[in-house]
Amino acid sequence: MFETKKFEEINASDLKSLLNDPIARESRTIDYKRELNVAISKDKKEFLADISSFANTVGGYLFYGIDESDGIPIAIKLIAIENQDSDILRLEQIVRAGIRPQINGANLRFVPVDNGCVLIVYIPKSWSAPHMVTFDNHNKFYGRSSSGKFFLDVGELRVLFNLSETSYERIRNFRAERIAKIIGNMELPVEMGQDLAKILLHLVPFSMVDPGGMKIDISTLRSDRSFFAPFGRGMTGSHLNFDGLVTFASNTKPGSGCSYTQVFRNGCIEVVDSDMLNHRDKKVIPGGTFDLEILESITNYTQVLEKYKVTPPFLLMLSLLNVKGYEMAVDPKYSYRNSMQLIDRTNLIVPEVILTDFSDNLPDLMKSAFDSVWNACGWSGSKNYDESGNWVGR
Repeated sequence: MFETKKFEEINASDLKSLLNDPIARESRTIDYKRELNVAISKDKKEFLADISSFANTVGGYLFYGIDESDGIPIAIKLIAIENQDSDILRLEQIVRAGIRPQINGANLRFVPVDNGCVLIVYIPKSWSAPHMVTFDNHNKFYGRSSSGKFFLDVGELRVLFNLSETSYERIRNFRAERIAKIIGNMELPVEMGQDLAKILLHLVPFSMVDPGGMKIDISTLRSDRSFFAPFGRGMTGSHLNFDGLVTFASNTKPGSGCSYTQVFRNGCIEVVDSDMLNHRDKKVIPGGTFDLEILESITNYTQVLEKYKVTPPFLLMLSLLNVKGYEMAVDPKYSYRNSMQLIDRTNLIVPEVILTDFSDNLPDLMKSAFDSVWNACGWSGSKNYDESGNWVGR
């Protein structure tokens, strides 16, 4: 349903097209509610149970303000609201406060229809399940089948707990395997000097652990290849390969490096850059552009992934290879300060950061990762943030 539309583009015509359509029947991923009631404790528990049941299963849509008969939508009954923005904030607060752990990526939106509204709630499949309804000490877990929601039993809960832990483990293993191949210069889409210093960025959706999950049509992705230019480099070429789509930027200057972005069919993105750290005579990380170029690249990548409906959460993982003896330049002229220290190890494998929603503030999110690199160079944190931790750039 609505596969070709963004959530915010669903309109009254789309909702009316559901009426009396057997294909739009209630299912594991669709539920219709004639009314929206959250005034009393019992109603709030029911609202939260419905939402958590989708998150704990495969995700889906809830429609409030649509009547159904035998599961088929038959009439739009509309919801009377006073203020869309304040009502959405109130509902979002109920969801945030009443479910643990919090569900990432859920969207709520009123769609105007004639003289009223229909509330649409989209809940993605969660990779931090199981989620418990904790409001008013309810403390219950729900799943969903084609017949509606149900209480999860102990065995079903155990599967969800194991899946959540396994998701992190598989993504971390993917990162470790890719780093090993890059260090060993094995099966890389672009020839790179094995001993050159490199910056790596991995952006991995949790959905990659699902064998039947989202797959990008790589042939259509080629039209957006310019968004995948690695770390702001001028893209010199792109082509399809076994893993998906690769874009690359070559530098003809002797002793300098090159860069590539590999987009995998399951939505994973790998960026490897051996140019930023190798086109000067000294071993230096350009502090004025290092953080900025990474942030700009992540912004570009997530915009395209959102277009292709690869949904959060994502793990963002930054690594620096062959950087022993490097130091951080703190001004545009790449000058040095005697108080700086040299990086004391070959590789910096920075702890991952989780992007829970496309609207997350990237500078805030990535601060801990950038600080780790600046810490390795003897600084208390990135100089691209002020004393209050706000992004200021350089």
